[in-house]
Formats: sequence, C-alpha cells, structure tokens
Amino acid sequence: MLKAKEPIPTFLLFLCVWFIVIKSPPGADSAQPAPAGAGKSQVKEAAGKALDSAGTIEMKTASCSGQDLLDPMSRYWSQASAAVVALKPQNIVTPYGGGSISTVLVKGLKLSSGVAFRFEWKDETKDSDTVHQTKFRDAVAIEFPLGTAGDTVLAMGSPHGPVNIWHWKADWEPDAPVMNDKPYDRDIDSPSIASSASVYRRLHVDSPREANTAQGVGGPASGVYNLFPQSAHHSPVEDLVAIGISSVSTKPERFQTLKGRGVWRDGRWHVVIYKPLAERKDEDCPEFVPRSSLNTAVAIWNGSKQDRNGMKSVSNWMTLKVR
Repeated sequence: MLKAKEPIPTFLLFLCVWFIVIKSPPGADSAQPAPAGAGKSQVKEAAGKALDSAGTIEMKTASCSGQDLLDPMSRYWSQASAAVVALKPQNIVTPYGGGSISTVLVKGLKLSSGVAFRFEWKDETKDSDTVHQTKFRDAVAIEFPLGTAGDTVLAMGSPHGPVNIWHWKADWEPDAPVMNDKPYDRDIDSPSIASSASVYRRLHVDSPREANTAQGVGGPASGVYNLFPQSAHHSPVEDLVAIGISSVSTKPERFQTLKGRGVWRDGRWHVVIYKPLAERKDEDCPEFVPRSSLNTAVAIWNGSKQDRNGMKSVSNWMTLKVR
C-alpha cells in the first residue's frame, strides 16, 4: 500500500523561491546598464555600429579643393557625415586572416573636381617599413562594383561583375623607409664583438633603390611598368581592377590619378584617398552621380599582426549615397 507523501518543509520552499527570483540572470528583455567608465569613444563606436547596421555611408557635396581634403586633419572634413563601419576577419578564401581591426570611421565628400574618402582606425603601431621580409605594411582599400554589377561578388568581383579598388599603402608614403634611402645607405657594424652577429662584420645592406633596380636605372625591374619595384611613387594609392580572386591588376599609368595621404598619430591612422574625376575618362571607375547610390566595401591590413594579401579585416557590402 502506497504511503502518502510527506509535505515539503517550509524552509525548503523558501530557498527554492529565493534561488529562482534572486539568483537567476536577467532575461533578454531586462535593461542592461552601461559599463562603468564607458568613454565617449565607446559611445561613438556603439552609435556607429548602429549606423552600420543600416549599411549606409552618406557622401555630401563640399565647396573646397581636392588639395584641401588631402590633409586628413583639415577642418573641411567636419562637413562630412561619419559612419563607423564594422569589420570582420576575411574568411571567404585562403589565406584567411585579419580581425585585429574591428571598426573603421569612414567619411566621404564629393567635389566639383572629384571625390574623397577619409578613413580613421585604431592601430597601436605604425607599420610602414617593408624592407625586411618579416615586416608587413598597414593599408586600407575601398572597393566599388563597376557598371551594372551592383551585386557582384564581395571577394574581388567576378568575370561578369568587375570591381575597382583604391588601395592606400603605408610603405608608399614619402617618409616610409622603403621610399627613403637614408636609413639603409650605410654599412652596418655589429653592436658588440661578443655578439654572434660579429661574424658578419661590415655587413652592407642594399638601399631600396639599389635593391629595386639591381642594374641601375636601366635594370629589368624598372624597365617595365610595374609599380612595386619603383624606388619612388607619385602617390601612396594604387588604382586596381579585379574580375575575381587572384585577378587583381594595376591600371595603366595614364589612369593612375589617385592621390592620398596617411597620418599616424596617437595610435590611430588617419588616411585620405582622393580621386580626380575630370582629368581623364576612365571606364574602370565608378560614377558618383548626384542623388544616386552604389555599393562599396572596405578592407584594412594591420602589418604588426602579419596581415597581407587575403589576411585582412573586411566589411560587408554597404550603400554609398551620393547627395
């Protein structure tokens, strides 16, 4: 015969209620207070992420010159709307990588003579020395679909949907070591006879100009139009086209009209890319028609984190609205 269950003691009921009500974590609908000490930059970043969720960058019209905007610190940039764009590691094609840069502040302005973009992001190190094999550059690029390929493949386009890429490189800036012979135009002595490196006394390091033009100004590397072996660049920005993965190609010299400037200050990069649109007709360039929209995407390389090639932080496609 079954015995009747004994009633649960009152103190046990009290403990159960206390554990459920008091100790349970707040639900999804509960308000979460802001973390103590949240600074203005965190608030701005949060607001930017909300803006990025809409996927829109606004390009206003400005009354100034392209030269005025080439200074990333110019007061004219205060006229532009700012969008904080979220970035993620590149994981579409090998080599995968990136992810150390989580956000970038993007501004755009349209002039009567062209268009300009300003990029700002946090980076604790200035990586502009690529003379050494184990060092890599900081860089930023902005990508646009060409023609009617508004929904082309994000990763370098496709044969049916080519893309135009504007690529700023820190090691192409005039003050970068690879553009400046002075740090390398000397013999290097070992710092100490006791050092194991002393076996290589009077080691000579080729200057960038010597290395890039191995046979002088008439060397084979400098005899063809290849931007990489040049000992000097007229601009730190390269104009590229692509029709798919591993298809990136530099435009002919007559279309290399992009200008730019990068300033690294207090652990942040401030970079401007300017495209004059009235100089030459370039079919491999997007059209920035007033009151129109086009897709765009951004990528950033962090050299100190070994970013290069496909290893980069990337955005999704966004809408650029030209006012």
